[in-house]
Amino acid sequence: MRRFVLLLVALFGAITLRAEHKEGSYVWHNPQTQNSCVVHGQGWSDQLRGKYWRLPERAEQSVRKSVWRLSKHSAGLHLRFKSDAEQIKVRYVPTFGEMSHFANTGVAGMDLYLRNSKGEWRYCEGRRSAIKSNDTVTFTFNIRTPELWRDSKSEFYLYLPLYAQTLWCEVGVAQGSDLEFVPKGDQSPIVAFGTSILQGGCASRPGMAWSNIVSRTLDVPILNFGFSGNGRFEPEVVTLIGELDAAMYIFACLPNMGKMSEEQIVSNIREGVKHLRQQRNVPILFCEQYAGVAEAMNHNAQRNNRLLREVYGQLRKSGVKDIYYLTAEQLALPMEATVDGTHPTDYGMVLIADVISKKLRKILK
Repeated sequence: MRRFVLLLVALFGAITLRAEHKEGSYVWHNPQTQNSCVVHGQGWSDQLRGKYWRLPERAEQSVRKSVWRLSKHSAGLHLRFKSDAEQIKVRYVPTFGEMSHFANTGVAGMDLYLRNSKGEWRYCEGRRSAIKSNDTVTFTFNIRTPELWRDSKSEFYLYLPLYAQTLWCEVGVAQGSDLEFVPKGDQSPIVAFGTSILQGGCASRPGMAWSNIVSRTLDVPILNFGFSGNGRFEPEVVTLIGELDAAMYIFACLPNMGKMSEEQIVSNIREGVKHLRQQRNVPILFCEQYAGVAEAMNHNAQRNNRLLREVYGQLRKSGVKDIYYLTAEQLALPMEATVDGTHPTDYGMVLIADVISKKLRKILK
């Protein structure tokens, strides 16, 4: 039965790739039919056309199976478009597994933001159908409200699911309304490599993942390479992200490195920095494992932070420049800011984003 459903999804996706098309009173636009790439937050765009993945297909041969599976999740990916529509509909098919501590709206929902006349990003409230794996999900966003409405075209961000593979999606507006996708620019992105917290666990909706908050706040592109339970600063992944024309790198991998030996942790960090410096000379920001409720007395967390501090100090003494650091205390969250003592709520995501945004302002000034 599952194979049959997936076949139907694939066939429907193939049909919708033909062109923008009218259905009833709506015109539907498929991002993958555009003449240029309009999927933002994605590297290797020329190798991923038609897919909402985060690593190129060739990576399947070099990274662990868990990393490859998670790389198909669309965390951090978003569409940008301009429209004068009073109502915007989105329909798509996600593939995901439900979680007991993570709302489906965050796992596999979509999120729309509008830039108002003051240049501020504002969340657009949306009605949705049930969010089910391998089934078509529909969101309807009403734009004509006193808070959001503009007489001319507005700019939108549409965030894709954090913990799901997006098989296909379309954006619909009423006939007579305009919608124009914004192609990717040539601005070098910030590349972030980390764990489930970076991937977005456990934000209530995609726009509240800290990398997406920081990106909106600073108006800079951020590529999200958060791999839940699998962000281990591995050479195979570092080699891949080193191919990208990054403005800087953020590493927040320590929570997934607890079972590794001290020697392996030190080696991964040292060799990772060495490799990236050979590729490009841009800033690198290291983040300690923050002192959440569950980690406060965790031996592995304390050990990992100690090792990172030692390697960071040694790198600075050896003459490695443009490397920066955030401590566990700077990133610490109160109990009310987590779901389970580790993963942030929206409140926790805002706190993390605020700390990182302030740090990035100093680094990128």
